[in-house]
Amino acid sequence: MNWMDSTARYSHMEDQLGSGETAKNNQKQQSPNISNDHAQSDGHTSSAVPLVRSSDGGTKNVTSILEAGAILFFIRGRVGIDMPDNIDSISRTYIVLRPIAQLGRSLQDYVGSTSTSRVLILPKKRLPRKGERFMVFVNKANESENDIKADLSASPEYATKGSGLHYVPAAKQVGRGIYTITTAQGATRLTYMITPSSELVDSRKLIGLVDHGSFIMFTKNPTYQGPVNTQVSSGPNFSEEIWKEFRCLRWVPSKPAHLEYANAQLLLIGTRTIVKGSQEEEIDSVGEAIFD
Repeated sequence: MNWMDSTARYSHMEDQLGSGETAKNNQKQQSPNISNDHAQSDGHTSSAVPLVRSSDGGTKNVTSILEAGAILFFIRGRVGIDMPDNIDSISRTYIVLRPIAQLGRSLQDYVGSTSTSRVLILPKKRLPRKGERFMVFVNKANESENDIKADLSASPEYATKGSGLHYVPAAKQVGRGIYTITTAQGATRLTYMITPSSELVDSRKLIGLVDHGSFIMFTKNPTYQGPVNTQVSSGPNFSEEIWKEFRCLRWVPSKPAHLEYANAQLLLIGTRTIVKGSQEEEIDSVGEAIFD
């Protein structure tokens, strides 16, 4: 697994996200009326940097980048299956997020760190299509590249009675690219764009991986039980600050800080966007039923 060149490829993100006084100054100059839902990020700073403005020049439809970085997609076949050829032969599907820039933190914070990656697992083994809602959970947080390589590698062969030798195959990388976590109008969106490749096209189709995808993302309140097939052995050890965000809500818009805790459960809602110049126009709405 070779991470992208974070220094060269993402140095511009530091300018967009800002840090310390720079981000505060940007907020004062560009979006003085951003609400708390848009301005609060993950505890590092309370400033938000607008990326896209509404057509009338106001701040109603401002999109703020909370985090950006490298994203990788992996699939692991069932026992003895090195390369799955259908969804049933997939044992696990993984998303690896490696932040390169985050609101209120400098690029150097990430370049000098070796343990910033998160490993997400998709119980459904594929990404949600438009309108679908799939649970995802954080399997590992603050992991190093070496730790992830070990987690996704093949297991040694083992013997079973009457069935001979078996092994758990290594996870195969089927896509890589860049991602952003943004917030606008009280909703959080995870958007990715993968590097074009003519390899493993069929594998990408199996898990619904497209060139450019986007999801609305919510974090589940651990005090509420979910479907049996999405429950984890123990809840995330959220900070007191994150617990206060939930209040009595079952779901809250996700923040990068939520991904720093193993066993955090997320809901991804498939959406569709079209690109017009440098802006994205939503085709579908989020819908209020998520909070029912």
